[in-house]
This record gives sequence, C-alpha cells and structure tokens, in this order.
Amino acid sequence: MEIQAKGALVDSIRSRYYVARKKDKSRILDEFVVVTGHQRKYALRLLAALHDSTTAVSVVLVRKVYASAVTEVLVTRWEASDRLCRKRFKAILPSF
Repeated sequence: MEIQAKGALVDSIRSRYYVARKKDKSRILDEFVVVTGHQRKYALRLLAALHDSTTAVSVVLVRKVYASAVTEVLVTRWEASDRLCRKRFKAILPSF
C-alpha cells in the first residue's frame, strides 16, 4: 500500500474511530492493523492523533537563554567538577 493511500485511509478511518464506542474502536483498530500491516500500538497512535496526517507538524523547542555572565560561571563550575553529567552537576550545584 502506498504512503498516500495509507494517509487517505487513516483520515477516513480516524473520523469513525473518534465517535465509536470502546468495543467498536477495538474492532476498527483490528481491521486497520490487518489492512495496513502496522503494529497495533503504532496504528492506535495514528488513529488517535489530533492532527491531520497530510499536514506536517513541526515541533518548536524552547531553549533557555542565560546571560553571558551566568553561562561563564556555570561553565567554570562545570570544568571544576571535571565535567559531570547534567544530572550529577545539577545535584552538586548548590554546594559550590
């Protein structure tokens, strides 16, 4: 089955899946797994997804931006701790 055909199938089945009762959802999911050959958990995620499968979903990561003075102090302490991993560095940070 081609990718575009699978996308169209997911879109058409998703609307039925949303309004179905639990027993019917299980049956719809079983049929979808047989037709597409996907694993059950992946098929469940596809059908339960809130976005349209034809549109690209971009994830925006928000990074914390520290002032250069704070970054300089953190790097200095990180070097002094012999470059500990983030988890251990965070634990010893208050002791500096």
